[in-house]
Amino acid sequence: LETNLEALLRDAVERAAGWTAGAWSTRTDGNALLATDGRDLSRADTGLRARIQDVVRGWQGEVLELVRAQGGDRRQLAKLASYGVNGAGSVLIVALFAQTGGLTGGEVAIAGGTAVVSQKVLEGIFGDQAVRTLAAQARDCLLQRVDGLLDADARRFRELLWAAVPTLGMAQRFRTVLQSVQDAR
Repeated sequence: LETNLEALLRDAVERAAGWTAGAWSTRTDGNALLATDGRDLSRADTGLRARIQDVVRGWQGEVLELVRAQGGDRRQLAKLASYGVNGAGSVLIVALFAQTGGLTGGEVAIAGGTAVVSQKVLEGIFGDQAVRTLAAQARDCLLQRVDGLLDADARRFRELLWAAVPTLGMAQRFRTVLQSVQDAR
């Protein structure tokens, strides 16, 4: 799952960069901005792989913390201990991806059966509602981290835009020159 999630995120960032650079390249001003950078902005930034690994590992840690926090009462803690926090966290991740369509191809067939078992294991530990709440919290944590990842890569494009915006003084000088030309006519 970790490898698949990393590949999925890498593909999403690459597609976003390619789409943005492609859209900019259809405009004269966009082409000019792309040319000023000197990098291939249609590809994700060079540090992407490491950032994605950090995002995935950080999210896995959050999921384990959610499971640990949910297993607070003594009865649940005893059940959780029999599976281990890491095992229950892994089960939650499998259940989350199987429920949300985060798996594709042959993984779906495997995950279909695994998800049912995972769901039952988690429900046995935490209860039905708590599992839904945990899955929703895990999903929200992942989406928040992915938003940050995409935003970090989009920063390259925003920096180009902001560098092209004329300063306030430039706009006033332009108006002055324009007025001088009009007066000279």
